[in-house]
Amino acid sequence: MYIRTMEDALEAMSGILDLPERRDQILKSTVDIMLCLTPEVRGFMGDCQALLIQGGLEVLGQKRRDLIDHLEGPIAFLDPEEDAAFESIASAMDALRMSEVVFQVFPELSRTRERWHVARTLLGREHQLEEELARAIRARGNHADFENARTTIHGMIQICEPQWSPRVAAIRSACRDVLSEGERVPPERLEVETEALFALFATADDRALPLLAALDHNPEEAVGLISRTYSHLNAARSLGSDPATT
Repeated sequence: MYIRTMEDALEAMSGILDLPERRDQILKSTVDIMLCLTPEVRGFMGDCQALLIQGGLEVLGQKRRDLIDHLEGPIAFLDPEEDAAFESIASAMDALRMSEVVFQVFPELSRTRERWHVARTLLGREHQLEEELARAIRARGNHADFENARTTIHGMIQICEPQWSPRVAAIRSACRDVLSEGERVPPERLEVETEALFALFATADDRALPLLAALDHNPEEAVGLISRTYSHLNAARSLGSDPATT
């Protein structure tokens, strides 16, 4: 039976998650992905498989590290600090992409939250979020279970909202200013690239807080932080990751 719509995909994933053995879940989800008729539905099923069945962000990170071990070039940083920064950013990009699964299960969430809100929660409370998401998908015919899962996830996102959230506009504006200087990106890509770059700061306090401090006291340092993060973003893209509004 072909999977044509997102509703079909959610129904199929509900049945897959009910299978008792993980190997059966992997096999069935792999077959169902091949039966998807549109890229959007196929991508959703693939992300569900990665997030809820195959091990989530840690497995994605391990696959990336294995790939890097076999490559030579600019993504093979020699500085351990740069390696750590790159891995953190690449993991955030994975979380931003996987956040779309949450929005597909809870479409109303997009009215009040952005992808970076969900990605922060996934990075900080991955196991709990994955459990509740799987619970919601399995509860397709059980309104009470679905609502309980939704309430729990909404609460988790609220808890993970940063204290610096009133300054979101300042971070976004600074990213746009750096990217627009000297036409670093084409004008038609400026908003998309700004959002992708901003989201990487928004998903981690250890990137957002130094940037906010630099914006207040050392604008040149702020430009350097933004430029370095954008370089890491593009390096991760070379491996096939891209959170930029797919």
